[in-house]
Amino acid sequence: MEKQPDGIWIIGADAKTVYANERMAEILGTSPSEMVGLASFAYVFPEDVDAAQRLFDAKTRGVRWLTHDAFGQFGTVLTPSPC
Repeated sequence: MEKQPDGIWIIGADAKTVYANERMAEILGTSPSEMVGLASFAYVFPEDVDAAQRLFDAKTRGVRWLTHDAFGQFGTVLTPSPC
């Protein structure tokens, strides 16, 4: 998965990052090692955290993730899988 051109981010049932490849970390302006174990909501706009938590809990989609790179904001889809 490391060589994939797309960002891959695996989030556990506790909403913490289990795995992120280099590309996903690059998109978020961090490193995979800094992401692992961190709550995924650390990358959500602060004003969206409550909504993100509700969406995550309901296993639905539509969370905006905060970037820390020169490209600014981007949108993505949250589709948690049952563990």
